[in-house]
Amino acid sequence: MILAIIAGLLIDHFGWPSVFLMNLPACALALLLGLRLLPQSQPSERRRFDWIGLALLTLASVAVVEATSTLQRQGLANATTLGFAGLAVANLLFFVAHARRTPSPIISLKPFTERTFAMGSLVTFSYGFGLYASAYLVPVFLQHAMQMSATSAGVALLPSGLVLAVTIPLAGRLADRLSPMRVTLAGPALFGLSFVYFGLAADHITYSQIVDATIVGRVGLGLMLPALTIATLRYLEPERLGPASVVVSYARQLGGVMGVAAGAVFVAWRETAYASEAGGLFMAYADRCSRRPNSEPPCRTKFEPGLDAVRRTSVCG
Repeated sequence: MILAIIAGLLIDHFGWPSVFLMNLPACALALLLGLRLLPQSQPSERRRFDWIGLALLTLASVAVVEATSTLQRQGLANATTLGFAGLAVANLLFFVAHARRTPSPIISLKPFTERTFAMGSLVTFSYGFGLYASAYLVPVFLQHAMQMSATSAGVALLPSGLVLAVTIPLAGRLADRLSPMRVTLAGPALFGLSFVYFGLAADHITYSQIVDATIVGRVGLGLMLPALTIATLRYLEPERLGPASVVVSYARQLGGVMGVAAGAVFVAWRETAYASEAGGLFMAYADRCSRRPNSEPPCRTKFEPGLDAVRRTSVCG
């Protein structure tokens, strides 16, 4: 999460394209450390790389994201949206057929015969969806609704990032002593609670409350990851752990991509829907005032001075 601050500084001073350059030093360092520290693989039977499977999965993944992205611009019944959705389904079906008859597919389907692994992979997808969607939505809310700079938005995410880093190893210890299922279930409960609070309080929330809510959410995500990994892989044979780990990683990353795409579409739709309302930008994130009786005046946004200069309250009447 320290990178969130660096990203904010880059955006504020050099524009949003510069944020993509931030990954280059980390990639170079990981490459050098990997070459030096990772053990050499044992000699094994050479297998042809599954280029066909890679192409099918890539097309399916891109088509899913494009179908989601075009929802806001084109609508559900539009030919473009339906075309991308159909392309995603077709490529996924082709990949399943290909993986069944290929000796060494890029993602093996054999681990899915274990129900625990199949359900764990689905939860892992949801984990990635929630993690990356929240990492997108909170900064967007801080910058669009609360009119903060990208750097300030990154600073707001720093405490929750540090808490996440501390929670994950502690959650691993809990998963070793307690039922992984119970630890995993506690995670989404806390994560969901943080966003319920966001939804109820977004029209009058303060900076410190945002920090507190994101910390609660990151504790939930931190509880999920180690226990979820253990629960997903624990019943697999050792020779299946490698291919299964690839599936888990892919599910988490695909969920993250879908989470960001769906979050962007949803926020754009809500902002457009409430554009003509007083205080509509806040109502796009919290629908509290729109549920007031029709006889009462609409809400308006009030800017308060002082330390909470970033605070905006929604005033009705």
